[in-house]
Order: sequence, then C-alpha cells, then structure tokens
Amino acid sequence: MQGIIIFTTIAFIIAVILVITNYSLNKEDKRFAEVTNLLPGYNCGACGFAGCADMALNIIDNGVELKRCKPMKEEQYKHLKDYLDSHGINYK
Repeated sequence: MQGIIIFTTIAFIIAVILVITNYSLNKEDKRFAEVTNLLPGYNCGACGFAGCADMALNIIDNGVELKRCKPMKEEQYKHLKDYLDSHGINYK
C-alpha cells in the first residue's frame, strides 16, 4: 500500500513539473497571429516571401519593409503600422 502511495505522489510531482515546463517553453507569440491577420491574406508571394505568414514572421523578427506587400491597401497599411508602433516592433 505504501508503494502505491509513494508511486502516485512521485507521478503527480513529475506531471506538475512537465505541465509547468510545457507551458513555459511553448508560449505562443500572439503578435505573429495579429500581424498575419492584419496582412491582406492573399498569400501571393509578391513580397518575396512564401506567403503572408512568412512575411508576418519576418516583419516581427527582421523588421522588413511593410511596403513589400504589394496588394496591401493604404487602410490596411495604416492599421498594421499602428499595431506595430503600439507593440514596439521595429520595421522599415
């Protein structure tokens, strides 16, 4: 009986450690989803990237020029620029 209690306690402690580690290592960058949603979503590749998701990643990580997105309308450009400015993301 004591073995079952000890084993259950150890398993519970290990499970808690795994959950905390998983949560801390796999944080999703919400900026990526927001920037992707602010782009037109055509995935045309006119910017030189594989699609809008790739361009969003490069905007956040490398600060690529926003005007590379050819089909983006001026209103979308302003919304994207405002979002990047409010979140302290550098861009060209």
